[in-house]
Amino acid sequence: MLNIQISTASGVKQILTVNTPLKICELHDRIKGLTENFYIVHNGKLADENVTCYDGYISIIPRLFGGKGGFGSMLRAIGAQIEKTTNREACRDLSGRRLRDINEEKRLKAWIEKQGKREEEAAERKKKKLERLCTEPKHEFKDQIYERERSVLTERVGDAVEEGFKIATSGIKRKCDTKDEPNKKKILLDLDIDSDELDSSDESDEDDKDSEWGNQLTLMPVTPSTIALGDISWQLFLLEFQGQSDCPSLYGKPGQCIGIRQCPELLNLLQMRPLKPETVDLLRQMQCGFDDINPRVCCPIQRTSIRDNEYSGNIFDPNLNSERPNSSIVNTNDQNVQYDFSNNPLLPTDCGKDLSQRIYGGEITDLDEFPWMALLEYFTLNGKRTACGGVLISRRYVLTAAHCVKGKDLPRTWQLSSVRLGEYDTDSDRDCVPDDESTVICADDPVTVEIEEQIAHESYQPGSRDQKYDIALLRLSRDVTFSTYIKPICLPPTASLEQKLFVAGWGKTENGSSSNVKLKLMLPLFDKEQCQKTYGNAGVMLGHGQICAGGQKDKDSCKGDSGGPLMTMERSRDRSGRWTVVGVVSFGPLPCGMLGVPGVYTRVIDFVPWILDKMRS
Repeated sequence: MLNIQISTASGVKQILTVNTPLKICELHDRIKGLTENFYIVHNGKLADENVTCYDGYISIIPRLFGGKGGFGSMLRAIGAQIEKTTNREACRDLSGRRLRDINEEKRLKAWIEKQGKREEEAAERKKKKLERLCTEPKHEFKDQIYERERSVLTERVGDAVEEGFKIATSGIKRKCDTKDEPNKKKILLDLDIDSDELDSSDESDEDDKDSEWGNQLTLMPVTPSTIALGDISWQLFLLEFQGQSDCPSLYGKPGQCIGIRQCPELLNLLQMRPLKPETVDLLRQMQCGFDDINPRVCCPIQRTSIRDNEYSGNIFDPNLNSERPNSSIVNTNDQNVQYDFSNNPLLPTDCGKDLSQRIYGGEITDLDEFPWMALLEYFTLNGKRTACGGVLISRRYVLTAAHCVKGKDLPRTWQLSSVRLGEYDTDSDRDCVPDDESTVICADDPVTVEIEEQIAHESYQPGSRDQKYDIALLRLSRDVTFSTYIKPICLPPTASLEQKLFVAGWGKTENGSSSNVKLKLMLPLFDKEQCQKTYGNAGVMLGHGQICAGGQKDKDSCKGDSGGPLMTMERSRDRSGRWTVVGVVSFGPLPCGMLGVPGVYTRVIDFVPWILDKMRS
């Protein structure tokens, strides 16, 4: 029995069964014109026309269109037309080079020829971009509510100033006797004008303008200057004034005519948002002249006046000449104060050890120098950042400044979260430096420890000008493991101070930018009487728990960090030494490194009992 079937790409279909032998040539005759499109296979072998088939199966298989076929030149797809394709890029010319190589050379040559044109076009695009950026306004503030309130308030403050001038030049006049005429002091509003350059005729006005509150205001040559007070721009003039007389204040209470920054009651009203019209009217009624470059208001005399300071470094302006009484600084050389920490389990006995041999070298520290330095990390809206420094004094506590914990100008969105120890270069993941043998020495990775408790001194007032009690402790969430690059510094056992003091940290450099590498600087102890005089002229009354250091040109605690340490090396009888923290960076002059104006530090020896009382195991 012989089975005849048709095999296609879609399957096999049996069409006939024959019980007698069949020659292939007879089968060719039956399919006739279709012979060229099919070929015949008998039992899996291509059948010749003269073969006679007796049993098994005969398959009629259609030929593939497109030539001889083959895997190298045919594309096959089930149920679709199959056609032959030719890769012309692979063809060769008479020299044997492929067409794709020839075309690639042509494209490269054309690209090189157009390179100059492309550079010209790129330069033209860059020029147009720079011209567009130059025409755009920079730092534009488009808060419409703010602009409206600012415009209205400026006009009302201008009206208040004009009204004050009218009162001062009104018919209420009296001529001072020559012998009773007080000495007047000119205040130059930060305009770099020497008082000798002013016309002396301005000082000899025979009719002294005296307001109903006793303040004498005389309009000098108008030189406008703008200074920001909170969110308000005040248009100021060069004025000549005398005294701080009494005046009626809030609710008819007796008041004193002082700068608005020194009066918290009225300053808080001024900084309220939104600013109501009745508040503006009240401030206009309380206005009584100008103190230097700040408006003066009638402030209740029973309240203590304060002046806020800047947060970044706690700056004061040494050019201010406030008429305030001077105050004495507590003696910083009290040799009777002495502490013994040897039996205190909360403090380490091996503190203050520094293996570095370059203590008195340049400003960049050694890799393992000052291993007790700490960086304070804050959570902000833009992620985590560092803003203050401190020192490790035990396995669990870091000493820093109170203004780094609850400073008045510390942004409300910032949250002190952790302390970073063992840091050297804040820009590198691994701190490495070359040694003398042309090899590299690498420090251990920095350690970040979460803060468990923040303890600022209870008497610290964030808004005070003198920044007394500017000291704080940070209790860490776990004990720190000491190493070559993480060690504690000692608390001062005595009140005596060496003349050579040191600050260290990642503070500002000469060009105003922060350093990524730990810096150090040697500072001299500043004379206490001269320091008291310098800051007393600015109305800052230094007192108990404060010392001064520095005062040299271009050398100041800006080399360190706010809240960082003022250190000294104490030598023992065996000539070995250990480092102690004698001060905490509190505030100083702006710009840093002013000749004759030292930095102010919280004196640690005065707060040792407080520190020990707050520490616990």
